[in-house]
Amino acid sequence: MPPDAVDLTLAIRSGAGGYFAEAHLINPQSEAPITLATEVALAFDLQGLLALRLDRVGYGKALTSQLFHAPALREAWQQARALADGLNAPLRFRLRLALNAPELHALRWEALHDPLTHAPLALNERLRLVRELASSETRPLTLAPKPALRALLAVANPRNAADYGLAELDVDGEAARARRALGDLPLTLVP
Repeated sequence: MPPDAVDLTLAIRSGAGGYFAEAHLINPQSEAPITLATEVALAFDLQGLLALRLDRVGYGKALTSQLFHAPALREAWQQARALADGLNAPLRFRLRLALNAPELHALRWEALHDPLTHAPLALNERLRLVRELASSETRPLTLAPKPALRALLAVANPRNAADYGLAELDVDGEAARARRALGDLPLTLVP
């Protein structure tokens, strides 16, 4: 059975003088993460990317070029891809973006391309792109209870449908089909 996934985490933070990245790799067959790169300076042309916002391919190529401009990050990507391919496992690419850089959260990371093959990452079935918020919060997270689901069905059946050459609708039949399809889900019918 192939392993779950190879994890490549690219943590990007804002600091004095710009943006910095570090890359960490987790081999699913090992318990220790590997640091592939630290304090790699990044330079994003935010205005240039904004100018390309309507050109999906151009935007993706420009963002990819800016993110992987540093050889250390291209090498980290290459090592992670080689490991995933060697293990016949998917690659989980985690982008961990710092909270103090809201301009990075506005970038369209889903448009990234593979820096080696130049293929769009979002179209690769063996790649899982995950965006994360970097946070030092340690309190447990509790989710609110999910509200009970209900359905509302409105079946339109105008009285003068024949005037427009339309057939009358079987309202009771439509409601019955909806009830069967929804099973135990509470249904409110609006006549």
